[in-house]
Amino acid sequence: MSLSSVAKRRPTHPPSPRVASPKRTRTRTSPSDHLQALADLESQVHDLGAKVLAFRHKGLPFFARLSQALVQRPSEGTTDTAPTESKNAHEDLRRILKERLALANSMLPTLLEELVMWNTKIQQAVDVKRKDQRLPFP
Repeated sequence: MSLSSVAKRRPTHPPSPRVASPKRTRTRTSPSDHLQALADLESQVHDLGAKVLAFRHKGLPFFARLSQALVQRPSEGTTDTAPTESKNAHEDLRRILKERLALANSMLPTLLEELVMWNTKIQQAVDVKRKDQRLPFP
């Protein structure tokens, strides 16, 4: 048997595609692409910061009223009022505090979602910045 007849009898399989390592598949990007990605992330972080400030401004009057109610409570106890009036004032204050607590609890999940998203965007920006510092640009 000759080599050519052995080669003819062997089944020929198409060559299997090689899986390239991540280092080989990395595409070269220009510094301007990195800077654009960083600028996009920074603008998203700025937008999220504006949202957090909006939440803060929404929440500040609420907490100001809450602290004012807590400050007013001792002064109400020192006034000379009938026991029924102080009990009514106490019940009113209790009802107001319950409403404010319910409002704060309803705002909390949304605020936490925004903070998680903001944290993720900041971490992405930090990762991009670190990656830019590691890659030498021509």
